[in-house]
Amino acid sequence: MADTMEGLETRLLINGARVQGEGAPLEIFNPFTGEQSLDIPSASKEQVDEAVRAAAEAFPAWRATPPGVRARMLGELAAHIEAEADSYAALECLNTGKPYFITRNFADVPMAVESIRFLSQNARSLPVPAANEYIPGHLSMVRREPVGVCALNPPWNYPLMISSIILSAALASGNTVVLKPAHPPPLSLLKLADAINAIFPKGIFNLVVGAGADVGAMLAAHRTGGRRQGGAARFLP
Repeated sequence: MADTMEGLETRLLINGARVQGEGAPLEIFNPFTGEQSLDIPSASKEQVDEAVRAAAEAFPAWRATPPGVRARMLGELAAHIEAEADSYAALECLNTGKPYFITRNFADVPMAVESIRFLSQNARSLPVPAANEYIPGHLSMVRREPVGVCALNPPWNYPLMISSIILSAALASGNTVVLKPAHPPPLSLLKLADAINAIFPKGIFNLVVGAGADVGAMLAAHRTGGRRQGGAARFLP
């Protein structure tokens, strides 16, 4: 366990910088052995606000980023997980208590890689209904656009795989993200945050940790003063 967690960054990620949580400490346990791994300070309300603000400020430039560029970055993320598969599998076992062989070779790590690759290609070809002329001389069409900042709260049982799906879908379609892992925070996502931060522009992806009743509730109820085409940016619980 010591080797697996050696050098693991456990601080929050806000606007491209790692910052120490200012909230209550969260105890991290291995659910299989009951052994305590470490304590991770949770985010304060002010830090949640800061993460949301960073994502909102990064949104205009990210939505204007060509889909091909977003797809390339997601492809780099998938390649990173694949190259570090052994390490991610070991951390995921500490999160969930599942057997290493299954985590490394079946659902968890391989599905995370394939999900990111699949969604990266969707960035180039988002489906839209065919255009129609309902009134003579007028063209009616549907255009899919990003909604703004997405607050993501993945579950505890497949943290790496499910997080890879929802964050890739959000980023591929031009949204920015504030992700709060399940409580206790999965170690694999703490590692993944460093990779995302190295590949994507700062503020595009932010990571806060905390209990669902506290930090999760703050995110689900959050609103920003930022404006988007005449309306407030939307947040997805």
